[in-house]
Amino acid sequence: MTFSNSDFPIVTAFTFLETLQKEFNDTFNKDRINKAIRYSLNDEFKDKILNKMDYYNKNKEEVHDNISRLKNGILSYKDEILEAAGN
Repeated sequence: MTFSNSDFPIVTAFTFLETLQKEFNDTFNKDRINKAIRYSLNDEFKDKILNKMDYYNKNKEEVHDNISRLKNGILSYKDEILEAAGN
């Protein structure tokens, strides 16, 4: 679960969750995840969660800038595709 507000916009909150999901999947293989007992991976993963929370809270502007650059790149690429499709 994550929260958003004016200091921590929803796009940043979802980026945080996506980053956690990727790191979780990189840390544990599918077999281990599927066979895990509920909450049994918490002890191994909780420090990574805390580190990510700390990073996202201390580097809000950097995270926001990275998201903005990615968004602008996608929009630019979309425009190029639409332009190419129109020719």
